[in-house]
Amino acid sequence: MIAFQVFIYGVLIAMFAIQLQMYLTRDW
Repeated sequence: MIAFQVFIYGVLIAMFAIQLQMYLTRDW
């Protein structure tokens, strides 16, 4: 189950990074 938690955290971090990148690029 540890690997599953790591996968979930990875997906959440990836989504957050994409949202942040889109916001920054739009702000520029």
